[in-house]
Amino acid sequence: MRPARHPGAGRARGVQQGRAGHALDRSRGTADRAVHVRQHRLRVPAAALAHPPGRADRVDDHGPAAGRRLAPGADRSIRRDDDGERIDHGGLPPNVLQLPGGPDRRTPPPPRYRAVIVPHRLTAPARRAVLRITPVAVATVIVTLAFGAAFARESTAPGSPTSEPFPGGALIAGETVAEIRIHGNLSLPDAEVVALTGVTLGDAAGPDLEKTVRQRLEASGRFETVDVRRRYRSLTATDQVALVIVVRERPGARFSNPVMRALAAAGRRLMVAPILDHREGYGVAYGALTSFIDAFGPGSRLSVPATWGGHKRIALEMETPIRGSVIDRLWAVGSRGRRRHPYFDMDVDRARVAVAAQRGLSRGFRMNGEATWEEARFADRADRFVRTVAYLDYGDYRATPANARRNTVVVRAGIERLAIEGGAGAITRPRLDARVYRAVGRQAVLAARFFFAGASAPLPPYERALLGGSPAAGGTLRGWRAGAAVGDRIAAASMELRLPITSVLSEGRIGLRFFYDTAAVYDAGRPIRNARFREGAGAGVFFLPPRFGFPMSIDVAGDPEGGARVHVSAGFGF
Repeated sequence: MRPARHPGAGRARGVQQGRAGHALDRSRGTADRAVHVRQHRLRVPAAALAHPPGRADRVDDHGPAAGRRLAPGADRSIRRDDDGERIDHGGLPPNVLQLPGGPDRRTPPPPRYRAVIVPHRLTAPARRAVLRITPVAVATVIVTLAFGAAFARESTAPGSPTSEPFPGGALIAGETVAEIRIHGNLSLPDAEVVALTGVTLGDAAGPDLEKTVRQRLEASGRFETVDVRRRYRSLTATDQVALVIVVRERPGARFSNPVMRALAAAGRRLMVAPILDHREGYGVAYGALTSFIDAFGPGSRLSVPATWGGHKRIALEMETPIRGSVIDRLWAVGSRGRRRHPYFDMDVDRARVAVAAQRGLSRGFRMNGEATWEEARFADRADRFVRTVAYLDYGDYRATPANARRNTVVVRAGIERLAIEGGAGAITRPRLDARVYRAVGRQAVLAARFFFAGASAPLPPYERALLGGSPAAGGTLRGWRAGAAVGDRIAAASMELRLPITSVLSEGRIGLRFFYDTAAVYDAGRPIRNARFREGAGAGVFFLPPRFGFPMSIDVAGDPEGGARVHVSAGFGF
């Protein structure tokens, strides 16, 4: 058995058991008898754990060395007399609150006494004495309790010198406001916020103090949120209350006039951004987007987009989240616009009012619904119709995503119903847009897309699908101009290999892409196998300028008939 290192190293190990009072009670100088310890099957060394890992010499926890195998050393540290207190390295700083003093654990505890009830049979004279004393004792206790209750009611009555009135009407004898702390205020000084509370130092701290202060601050109209907390200044002086007020200011809170606050709030919520949009076949639209953030609450927005050029349009758009309901977000849009049809080369005037809602589901699904009333004027016809749409999305679906995607699937499947006023019947239009992204190599991504839009009956000419153009610019087939053909139904497929050249850590990114597209448009009632599919293939370059937000793309595509076209777009097509 290997001898263990003992905290009392430096003395002769052979005489350790010769000390008076040793656990083995061996006399000095007597030879030790050999002790055989059976080892565990796992071959744990039979040695005491005198030095746990990570601790200095002579510092141990006096715990078991090995469960039910060996006992720890009996000696304690020479620098302390106990096995639980830490070594005192000095007093605490004066600004740290001190806990109430406790008993010294190093001194022996005082003796404890217990009362033991011993059953004893009373004698006849003792029983007669108890019967005579019991009624008198009970009457004395009842009279004492009655006088005490009357005295307590008199001492806590309003106007008594031991109680202080609180403006809210509540009373707690002895507790007073000793400090008021303000947090979260930006434009308002602390003194002004304290004045709005109506509380001064020395006021009684009643049980309704927090509620009253919160109501007063909310009624001022300067704060969005108010939180009032009661704290005590120390652990011993519980009669001194510190009132902690955490606020969040409204825009324009520094103005006391409600009109000025409203104007300042509107100015802070106003945002203006430029609009630059390019759609193949329709040209470039430019304008401005004016938005009011948080117009109807946190997360809401009221926008007025106005554009000119390829798409002349003005609209009023409202968007707001709805929490705790069957829907998550609500949109409402009213717009009027005009743009020229690329196939018929005629203007289409549209006026529409739409309401849309969204609901997030589990496992990455999202439900969308929209109802629209529209009026369209094209050539010599004017149509009014109601459009209802329902979509089920999987993944982060965006028509033209601004970021590259890897190892994911995005699907949108839905159905659209078009009811034209005076028409023969409603037209049903099923839609499917499926996209798959797969990483190949370190940075390369292989992306594929399939798109289909059908129709149960012939559509108005301005509603028919267009063939051609870049998917990033609202098109379906690169190498062909937008509006090369029209049809009631469309089926398109694309495959693209994206090869970034620069590192993902670089501020600006540049890459190459190679693509192949095929698409066909055909009339309602005609099977897809009889449709004529056109093809386009080519290569391009995409680059993401620093702090630009979305990539720019330049593609060169050709068709089997020998034509070639250059497509310039923003973002990825899918």
